Amino acid sequence: KRQSHLLIYWTIGFIASYLTGTFITGFGSYNWQIVLSTGAIPAFIAAIFRSIFPLPASPSWLASRGKVKKANKVIKK
Repeated sequence: KRQSHLLIYWTIGFIASYLTGTFITGFGSYNWQIVLSTGAIPAFIAAIFRSIFPLPASPSWLASRGKVKKANKVIKK
């Protein structure tokens, strides 16, 4: 379910990054560094989110590693 929302999250992130890049001014020659560093904020939030709510491994990856029973559990869930 969480993976299916990826497209929505990506679109929201794209819009937010565009607006952030457009409205960040007033730093002179440091504008590009500020815009570049603002990407660390959503990356940090995503890292925390992924550590709190880990995504399950895909069934095909589990099956390729010989964990067929666990793959079937993920499919049934």
